[in-house]
Amino acid sequence: MAEAFPLCWPHGWPRTPGAQRSYNYKLKRATIESSRENLYEQLRLLGAKTIVLSTNIPLRNDGEFYATKKTVDGDVGIAVYFMLRGKQMAMARDCYDNIAQNLRSLSLAIEHLRGLDRHGGAQMIERAFAGFTALPAPENATNEKPIDWRVELGPFPDSCEKSDLLALAEHRYRQKAKGAHSDAGGSDAAMIRLNLAIALARKELGA
Repeated sequence: MAEAFPLCWPHGWPRTPGAQRSYNYKLKRATIESSRENLYEQLRLLGAKTIVLSTNIPLRNDGEFYATKKTVDGDVGIAVYFMLRGKQMAMARDCYDNIAQNLRSLSLAIEHLRGLDRHGGAQMIERAFAGFTALPAPENATNEKPIDWRVELGPFPDSCEKSDLLALAEHRYRQKAKGAHSDAGGSDAAMIRLNLAIALARKELGA
């Protein structure tokens, strides 16, 4: 599991206009920390791999949220990217006016989808998730071709300690993300590749 900043909204996923976002009193006790953990747990139970959560909450160098930064100015949407049964998936939520409720809402949606599987609806859940595979494919590649984080974030020295290699990968990720994000003239596809690359690097290097 990894966090990605800034928010990278999935290609083709509809946005909720700011004036139509609301506060859900049924989710008033939702916090960013608890909602994020619940989302990860629901994805784990679903069988998701290589999970990348993207928000506009600034991150520390270790990929965690700053303890004092619980809200954001501007876009409160959240997006999650993951691998499921060999396919790259993306889901997003921005119907509420705060990140905690959007996180909690998405985790509840995944929990309900899992219910289809538990009650023998394997075909129904396959169809339900068919609409979440709309990630733009990299040039000259297919979704089945794995991303090599060393290629995406490299080049790297031939001999390097794991801790140094991870620090360098994180540094390269932050540098490349500045130009890859669509707000900086990049593209959703480029940002998705970077998010997946750093998630794979953190997983392999023990972050």
